[in-house]
Amino acid sequence: MIVPVLLLQFILDLGVGMILARIISRVHDVTHLLPFALRALMYASAIFFSYERFITHPLLLNIMQANPMFIIIDIARDCLLYGVTPSLHSWTVLTAWSLSALIIGTVYFWKGEESYVRD
Repeated sequence: MIVPVLLLQFILDLGVGMILARIISRVHDVTHLLPFALRALMYASAIFFSYERFITHPLLLNIMQANPMFIIIDIARDCLLYGVTPSLHSWTVLTAWSLSALIIGTVYFWKGEESYVRD
C-alpha cells in the first residue's frame, strides 16, 4: 500500500514543481520564500505532533486534514505503523489533490512555454 501513496506524492510534487518552475522563471525571489513555505506546510502536516490535539478546534482540524502532506503522512502511518488499510476518503482526497496539481501544473507550465527561452 505504500507504493501507491508514493506514486500519488510524486504526481503531486510534479504538478507543484511545474507551477513553481513557471513562477520562479518570472519572479526569482520566490526561491527565497520556498523554505519558509515548505516549513509551514511541514508544521501543518502533524509530523511533529498528533492531530488529535485539535479535535476541540474543528476549523484548525479541517484545515490540517485538507493539507495534502497530512494525507500522505496519515496514509503512510496507517500502512507502516498501524497495519491498517487507509480509508477510501483519504485515497480519494489525495488522488484529487495529485491529479488537480498535475493537470493545473501541466497547463500552466505549457501556457508559458514561449517565455522560457532567453537570448
